[in-house]
Amino acid sequence: MKKNILLCFIIPLLIINLSCTAIDTSKLTQEELLLLSYKEKSVDYLNVFFERWQKEIPSTKNIDQLSEDEKIIYEIFQNTFNPVEKNFYTPNQNADFDDIVPVTTPEYNEYINHYMIVQNRISYKFVDSLIFWDDFDTNTNDTIKVETKHGIIEDFRPKLPFTSKIVYLNKKYNDILKNFYTNPIKEQDSKARFLWNAVLITPSRGFFSYPTIDIEIKPTCTEAIIYLNFAFGGSKAIIEKKNGEWKITNIRTIWIE
Repeated sequence: MKKNILLCFIIPLLIINLSCTAIDTSKLTQEELLLLSYKEKSVDYLNVFFERWQKEIPSTKNIDQLSEDEKIIYEIFQNTFNPVEKNFYTPNQNADFDDIVPVTTPEYNEYINHYMIVQNRISYKFVDSLIFWDDFDTNTNDTIKVETKHGIIEDFRPKLPFTSKIVYLNKKYNDILKNFYTNPIKEQDSKARFLWNAVLITPSRGFFSYPTIDIEIKPTCTEAIIYLNFAFGGSKAIIEKKNGEWKITNIRTIWIE
């Protein structure tokens, strides 16, 4: 009888102990770790996934090895890219555009401490003139912009000052995320909600999106337009170089799904 009573106490304790045993994530590949974090609904494991990703791909440190054009693109991106702490897409109509109005809505504030994915490649063009009011505007400008040169920077890894939680995309991680998100398709919404616990993303058709920009710049290198894309919309912003830094001076929405 006493043995039976002891077993009634010991067996539940063993089960609890086994269930609480931490998994050694160091032996897992990144693919396995991401799947495990989702299966266990463990934000801790998810953060380990992003921590390992961040350590694996650092920012570009030797900027001096870049071409002059690439240095300018890095500078523009580093001065203007901040989708969490600034109103990156919709202007405050009453604002002085020397400073972009900080985002104060709860849905943005909760992302301040999240990881952000930085695009792996960025395209840029040098043009003789910048056209801000175009597309479907009724009072469109008749100016025709002429492209003087263009390029794409691969393995784009700018160092951003506003947060330490940056991960740089490459083919390996693009494949890992795509395989995770699309298999099976019926779990995409659930997986997107889970990823939101650690990273700034928005679900999109077949994949999820993260903030990206492309750049058009005048040869004087004092004025440019950046095209901002994220989620179900995009904007374009005029930027000018003032006192050694690039500042957004005007911004408008150009497409919404």
